[in-house]
Amino acid sequence: MNKTTRTSSSSATAKRLTEAAIRFSADYLAPAAADWEAAGEVPREAFREAARHGLTGVLVPREFGGQELGFAEAVPILETLAGANAAFAFALWVHNNSANALARSAGSTAAKDVLPAMLSGEKLGAFCLTEPEKGSDATGITTFAKESKSGWTLTGTKSWVTNGTRADLLTVYAQTKKGAGARGIAACLVRADSDGFSRGEAYSLPGAMAFGLSDVSFDKCRIAPDAILLPPGDGFRAAMTGINQARTFVGALCCGM
Repeated sequence: MNKTTRTSSSSATAKRLTEAAIRFSADYLAPAAADWEAAGEVPREAFREAARHGLTGVLVPREFGGQELGFAEAVPILETLAGANAAFAFALWVHNNSANALARSAGSTAAKDVLPAMLSGEKLGAFCLTEPEKGSDATGITTFAKESKSGWTLTGTKSWVTNGTRADLLTVYAQTKKGAGARGIAACLVRADSDGFSRGEAYSLPGAMAFGLSDVSFDKCRIAPDAILLPPGDGFRAAMTGINQARTFVGALCCGM
């Protein structure tokens, strides 16, 4: 496929998904937004419905079953969703970003195993970087991943986790060597059914309960060797890429609102 053909195909996909987002927003999101806010939660079926409209793998490469749109092509989709329910739109986009990051983590068999369930909306993703005492200075995170003969153990707490109340698969950024700063930060995949994993109560944010925000904690949480998505150093660079993506998409979300 040459560059012209790829561009034409991508434009057609972007148009199709924007139209799907318009239908999904009008028929499903907007009518339910007030009820979800009152209930303080979003039903899992909402993410499955988004998947049926092709909206759970917008950025994921086609080789993994995604739509492989670029940032500019994805912006109108998020704007449309945000016009109906901004909190759910961002929760869905965090899931999209998580799936995309997993798909692009080099050689991770764990990521490949879980991507189909993420694209179907059966499993939800979350991005875990911020900590109670560490906000903008990500180099100072204290959640620690310790290597052992049988894998790794993870200890620490993350805060302001979108989808924290319901995520099945969490991409967690952790320090692997004390005092190493950015050079020691790795990324790992944690399953919510792992021993040592727990969730805090949902944050109470009027008008934004669909975010599913909470703390998540790891108490010597055991993770398998293949759950290390990115090695020390690479993990930090990936986290900063994710933050830059989030800034772009939050701008789109605000325009949609």
